[in-house]
Amino acid sequence: MNLVDYRNNDEFNEKLNQIKELRSNKNYSEVRNALEVIGDSLNISVNTMHNYTRFVISSLTYSGWYEKVNLKKYDRKITFLKLTEEGHDIVNKLKNAELLSGFELEEKSPKKQALISRISLLQILKRANFNVTEKEIITIDKKMSQKDYIFSPYQYYSTEQVNILLPENSIEDSGEEMSFDYIEEGELTEYRTIKNFIQSYDTVGYRMNDTRKFIESQLNKSTESDEIVNMFLENINLFKQQNFYPLVRNLLEIIFNCDVRLPQAGVNNERFDVVVTDGILSIPVEVKSPTEEMMLSVKAIRQALENKIVMLSRYAEVYPTEKSVSSLAIGYHIPNKRSDARRLIEDIYQTFDINISIIDIKELISAAIIAIKYKKTFKLESFKGVRGVIRFENL
Repeated sequence: MNLVDYRNNDEFNEKLNQIKELRSNKNYSEVRNALEVIGDSLNISVNTMHNYTRFVISSLTYSGWYEKVNLKKYDRKITFLKLTEEGHDIVNKLKNAELLSGFELEEKSPKKQALISRISLLQILKRANFNVTEKEIITIDKKMSQKDYIFSPYQYYSTEQVNILLPENSIEDSGEEMSFDYIEEGELTEYRTIKNFIQSYDTVGYRMNDTRKFIESQLNKSTESDEIVNMFLENINLFKQQNFYPLVRNLLEIIFNCDVRLPQAGVNNERFDVVVTDGILSIPVEVKSPTEEMMLSVKAIRQALENKIVMLSRYAEVYPTEKSVSSLAIGYHIPNKRSDARRLIEDIYQTFDINISIIDIKELISAAIIAIKYKKTFKLESFKGVRGVIRFENL
């Protein structure tokens, strides 16, 4: 993904040889160093480069073209993407396809641009298993449809240009920009940093689980915290409830060093997904796995409210708590700043005086690493009277 021009064979082969050389060294630290060199040259952090590839990797595995496998190509096992049988079929089909760039296409007449855009769009849909027949494609232009194009008009052209080339697919532009950015530090109305700790592990015992064992093993290898976080994120983006919920339970157990319960699935009389138990400040947790929803929705916030009401009304003796303590909603991503879910948190507080806090899985993993690394545990008391997006202090 760092090619200036993917059509330049010399540049392509140079990158390919660089990757082969890194693998022949069998030392993963060389890979990290190479990424840092690229990052410095582009003025981009390595973590940002990981984010650029995360969606691509997720898409390739979700499509069924690749599968994740752990291979010892370096000094330790690393997760690689390996072509599946379906993936090999796709590769063979695309070998004879014509890969078009928008620059090349703009050199053609508007009529040809429109024809190729229509054909390539239908071919994209057909490759994605939509119900598109050859007849529909040939009808556009018999001669041009003999080729298999790789080009997306919606990726290259502006909305205005697409509406001219493909008027039958016209899209109205409302003029409003969509925001997908996440909460920034300093927005105190929605951003809360959990800072308080209880005693260190030197004076109190701690609970052991598989997640703690994995993190400890990586820290013992001097693996950087960001790299450990990325190891998790590379493997959990397709987790279902049965895998994601226990992970959240384990992380909360590390962070708070108390009994965190995972109620039996399908038992409706105890509706919480996860419960952080305490003699005074128990916390109900609504969890959404990435296969349920990638970003916490209004539904998750509403269920977090229901969890708190049920805990206060029916489970006061089983799970003692206080009304001011947040009810948590934890998911793969938190909603963007202007989302209905964010506004609903404030509406719930104004109407019911109940605090809802939201945390994404990346923040939860980071907090668990902090707790283990510095032998500290975060206080449940920190969740009294707070709502909105939660961040944990990084020592």
